[in-house]
Amino acid sequence: MTYIVGLTGGIGSGKSTITNLFVELGVPIVDADIVAREVVEKGSPLLAQIAEHFGESILTEEGELNRAELRKKVFADENEKNWLNHLLHPAIRERMLAQLNAQTAPYTLFVVPLLIENKLTTLCDRVLVIDVKPETQIARASSRDHNNIQQIQSIMNAQVSREERLKWADDIISNDTESLNEDTIASYINALKNIFVVEDMPAWNPNLRSKTSIRTSDTRYYVDPSIASASLGIGPKDLTNDLNTMGLLFETLCVRDLRVYAESIGGNVLHYRDKSGLECDTVIHLKNGRYGLAEIKLGGQKCIEDAAENLKSLSNKIDTSKMPAPSFLMIVIGIGEFAYKREDGIFIVPIGCLKN
Repeated sequence: MTYIVGLTGGIGSGKSTITNLFVELGVPIVDADIVAREVVEKGSPLLAQIAEHFGESILTEEGELNRAELRKKVFADENEKNWLNHLLHPAIRERMLAQLNAQTAPYTLFVVPLLIENKLTTLCDRVLVIDVKPETQIARASSRDHNNIQQIQSIMNAQVSREERLKWADDIISNDTESLNEDTIASYINALKNIFVVEDMPAWNPNLRSKTSIRTSDTRYYVDPSIASASLGIGPKDLTNDLNTMGLLFETLCVRDLRVYAESIGGNVLHYRDKSGLECDTVIHLKNGRYGLAEIKLGGQKCIEDAAENLKSLSNKIDTSKMPAPSFLMIVIGIGEFAYKREDGIFIVPIGCLKN
């Protein structure tokens, strides 16, 4: 089961900006706002019920939900807001739970603006609150959404107070400063790339049998995992007692080694992740078009079996009429002296055997 970090904050607190920083680092995200949009997509049964209740004026000319118009209606009438919440919240919750249960990464960021209000903290192992002053909320929200101050204040009043939100926090990011904008953050990241502290792994975009949304953002790794352990101030004993962090550093180590070996024969290493939560840690791709799929697991039979199922699921999704099937499926593990091939054809390779 993945370790779930709930991220929340009031309107205009900068939740999306902070979330994007985690995405840049390759952390999987389950975002309530994205799910809320998915359940009322054009042509969906829930959208039809909303249009029937509020009238066709609640739709755009393209037949999609007019969110600005809906926001005006529900925040002006408590009964309408309750009706909408009663309709949407069960569907949103069901889909969010399905996405959380599908996660296989060491930890997942669960982004929910109303995490506390909707009593979703019970799903979280830890809560991260993005905190800003109320005047900052109003200034940002009015600038971003072009809403009037009265409407923004109504939204803020419908959320828990700043003081109540902070009571639930295990960790707090103070996000009032305006100096650390996205351009500044991007410049810092580029500087780290230029001095070989971090590097990006591009996303793999294969031909699939079924239509699936594929994540196209890069995954970011430390060039050397020892940089991460040094910056965290942790050593072997700490890692032995924290296998989640150990697993993350081991993955970084394996990615580094796979890149070195792949680049020596003219190949490169990519990653795969789609909307359903199916992922593959590495795709080793050669110039001649041949490729292999590889998962990375520290050890443990259950982890190996889960990785094997992931590899087979992705392999079965590939449309082999448009591209070749993978040349091999491999799980890189942290322990063992010998590599071997399972009955299902998947190679189990200790990291020390990669060079052979």
